Amino acid sequence: MNIEVAIRSNLYLDTIQYYSSLLDILEENNLKKDNIILDPAQIQDEKELKKRPNFSIKFLKLIEDIRNRGFKLGTNPLKRRIIYCQGIAKSSYVIDYNGKILTCPGGIGIPDFYIGDVFNGIDIEKHKKFLNLSPLSSQKCQECPIIGFCGGGCMKDYYTAYSRINLGVCIPARFDLTDYLKLLEA
Repeated sequence: MNIEVAIRSNLYLDTIQYYSSLLDILEENNLKKDNIILDPAQIQDEKELKKRPNFSIKFLKLIEDIRNRGFKLGTNPLKRRIIYCQGIAKSSYVIDYNGKILTCPGGIGIPDFYIGDVFNGIDIEKHKKFLNLSPLSSQKCQECPIIGFCGGGCMKDYYTAYSRINLGVCIPARFDLTDYLKLLEA
């Protein structure tokens, strides 16, 4: 049986530099071929939101490094379609180290993001609040020319900025859209 494993990594401006160590470990153990999918994501706190262009440049270099080393990339971060945010996907779940279930990997450790646990199952009402989110509820998103590319951004970023769960925060790619689009061609 061939099982694929996705390694999701939440990268911050002050931690992105360490991602190459993960790549080194995977290479040393010959774990870069068919069954490993890397899924790095840019996560920003309030201070990093102001430094997005700098973060975008580092992230783009990281994606190049991942590709140059022969690793497979998941749908995050470059090939987003209608759903940018994993947290609003109908059948996408994250299980943290304590067995708690959430839909958003960026929300690990934040109680508002949890929708259940592996012992008691999913609280349907809590899950619905995520499934009902839409970038089209934001006037800012409705008027944005790249809404089809970003889908409303990251709900964790919105939560960081406004202390509630929603969509409507611009993604880092907006600042370097041409460079991101070039990566899609590769």
